Amino acid sequence: MAARSRALMLPNNRMRTCSGNSLSSPPWAPQPRHRRIISALSNGVGTRGGVGVKRSPDIEQSLRNFADAFNRNDIAYIERVTSREPGVIVIGSDPHEYVRGYEQVLNVMGESLPQAGMQIQVRIAELRGYEQGDVGWADGSATFQRGRESVEVRMTAVFVREKGDWHMVQNHASIGVPNNHTFDPLFGSIPAATG
Repeated sequence: MAARSRALMLPNNRMRTCSGNSLSSPPWAPQPRHRRIISALSNGVGTRGGVGVKRSPDIEQSLRNFADAFNRNDIAYIERVTSREPGVIVIGSDPHEYVRGYEQVLNVMGESLPQAGMQIQVRIAELRGYEQGDVGWADGSATFQRGRESVEVRMTAVFVREKGDWHMVQNHASIGVPNNHTFDPLFGSIPAATG
């Protein structure tokens, strides 16, 4: 059995084991294109010398525009504002609405549009957006409406600035379930994300 070695991540993104040997970055280390996102999230959050997190009307408007495009069945707009970077994800309430990858995300979004049969309209009730550098995120509450029926949902989204514009990399909307109903048979086993 091979002995395991503890490793320390060094600033130059190389690892050094306890024995002092230098290793290349492990496969789980962030890829170069993701380092700027990780850096923006980890450098200076809440510190005097850092960029700091600020409230973002731009992020709030980006999510409102996304909801408006959804309501008017504008899949072309959704395609334009969804990032093509690996790791883009959408999570909905349906167990099958948990997918990764640009094509899979667009398929789920397309199947959820009002014209696709669900006839759901999104009405945002409350929204808060924030940004730090080239990363932005939002959380809020909304209702899904269909005719006279409505249900409250919680939502989150993460955006990255690409070529000067905000693009969505994560989108989540789900119906809250009371804790005492978490294990009701209706919910059963939920599959992991695909892609």
